[in-house]
Amino acid sequence: MPTHGLSNREEREMRAWGRGINIVGPSNAEPTPRPPSPAMYQLDIILKKGNSLAIRDRTGTSDPYVKFKIAGKEVFRSKTIHKNLNPVWDERVCLLVETLKDPLYVKVFDYDFGLQDDFMGSAYLHLESLEHHRTLDVTLDLKDPQYPEHNLGSLELAVTLSPKEGDVRDALVCVFASFGVRISTSGEAPQAKHGCHDLHNRGGALLASHRRSATVLRTAATTQDQRGEL
Repeated sequence: MPTHGLSNREEREMRAWGRGINIVGPSNAEPTPRPPSPAMYQLDIILKKGNSLAIRDRTGTSDPYVKFKIAGKEVFRSKTIHKNLNPVWDERVCLLVETLKDPLYVKVFDYDFGLQDDFMGSAYLHLESLEHHRTLDVTLDLKDPQYPEHNLGSLELAVTLSPKEGDVRDALVCVFASFGVRISTSGEAPQAKHGCHDLHNRGGALLASHRRSATVLRTAATTQDQRGEL
């Protein structure tokens, strides 16, 4: 499994999860030709809620928020829900990805004002295992790779993976909309909200040239940082 762009800690966590590559011996049989891969995939995620999350505050509760990362890049950060171990987010995000080989890395943190946020658990969602054009309800069990026997609760998501061929304008509109940006169908620059100045300035160019998903993901991550708690 490719680990480019991942930190050493994230690579260790992936190995700790025990989901490595299955190594198969050499074969004389000719491999079955595969159909060409789509240019992009649209990944729609609804972060629904958390269940029985870990206690990280002295008051016996936590202030959880969730981060999504792909290939080492942060692509989403949820709002913080204060003093709640069973938070309900119901937040939607639309992402464009070029390959399914990099899993979606999900991490939960306890927000601490003025201090380093406390780790509350992580999980991986392997995109290659998802069916196309079908919304799946997914429960991710959160773990700490250093203490894998600890139960840190779970997250509930709804995930839809859709291959995109040719013109990806509709997919780009979806990405911008999930970050509070209205796109004109005439190709004009997007109308940004919530202070998304970087997205506003670069949106027209993205739509005009259908830039690669890495650029879209960086733009989305920058926008989310501006909207979310720092």
